[in-house]
Amino acid sequence: MSAPPAGPRAALPSALARRLPPRGRVSAALALLSFALPFAAVAGVRVETTAGFDSNVQRVEGVPGGAAGDDSGDAVVRVVLALAEAARVDRWQLRGDYHAGVRRFAEVRGEDALLQSLTASAIRIGEVLSAGVEARARGRLTDDPLRPRDHLQLDGGPLLAGRLGALTTTLRGRVERLIYPPDARYGFVGLGGDLDLGWRSGAWSAGARGGLTWRQFDGPRERRVGFDGVPLVAPVDDTQRADRATTVSARAAWSGAALLGVGYSLYANASDSYGAPQTRHALRLSVDAPLVFELLLSARLELQRVVYDDPQYVAADAFIEDEGRSSLLVRLERPLDDHWSVVAHVGAWASPFGTGPDYRRELALLGVAWRDE
Repeated sequence: MSAPPAGPRAALPSALARRLPPRGRVSAALALLSFALPFAAVAGVRVETTAGFDSNVQRVEGVPGGAAGDDSGDAVVRVVLALAEAARVDRWQLRGDYHAGVRRFAEVRGEDALLQSLTASAIRIGEVLSAGVEARARGRLTDDPLRPRDHLQLDGGPLLAGRLGALTTTLRGRVERLIYPPDARYGFVGLGGDLDLGWRSGAWSAGARGGLTWRQFDGPRERRVGFDGVPLVAPVDDTQRADRATTVSARAAWSGAALLGVGYSLYANASDSYGAPQTRHALRLSVDAPLVFELLLSARLELQRVVYDDPQYVAADAFIEDEGRSSLLVRLERPLDDHWSVVAHVGAWASPFGTGPDYRRELALLGVAWRDE
């Protein structure tokens, strides 16, 4: 089993969090994001509030059509906040970005969540070479006591960037830590790095990236010891599980009347534990363009194919995330004035390549956004 997706715990005031049950914490966060945070004194603020319908709330897979029954969908309210701040001190470029998202469903319990991410960097800018450090924190707070998925991921490290004409090179080192309280076996410490090469000329840009990450998990490596409808696994010994992740990607973009992008990535995970080795291919296409009636379009198509080295047996009531799923996301925005706009989102997720159980999910949202930049 690969490690679950990561993200930081909620940053609600501690006194409030102690008095409220989990669902109450998410509801309080929803109210705070809706009414208090638009007035934060930072360089860039954006708050978006939308409501709509999610056809597969619990991300059920293994059932034709991806649904568990007629009650698999539910109405949802979502609030997303983005804060950005940047400063220049002598030759140092300082930047911080914070994102938070709250979702609450009308009927389905246990799926409300608060997701947060924080990124900070300090880079000393040079004429040819620049150097600095980056740090990130990502996490999620959920409200299901029977199936908790709270987790926190921290990573950061040094970077060295160079520029020669139209060419850029960025070398990063990284130390990472995943904390997963529901099952400590899947927490890990990682060490890795990547090299990014970029090129830009006029309206065209292109790039490629490659990286390696070694991870040592808190739990032991496992092997298959039998089969009883599903694989039976057990620890091999007291040796901690060890993985090696390899990533390779390429991208190209054109910026003119519209912004067009295409990219491909390969993710290969080697492991000494049963069920963990996998290879993921992803092809991404994107377009951002102005339309008639002052509409702004943003669309993303991602085709993913995931292949596991070991057979994967997934029960019909298994719960998953959208990671590893092919998807189509479309967003339309119509500005009303300098601060307010109307937004609409449509999304669809599926597993079209037959490498796993059937899966299907659709999402439609409509709402408003407020920004101050």
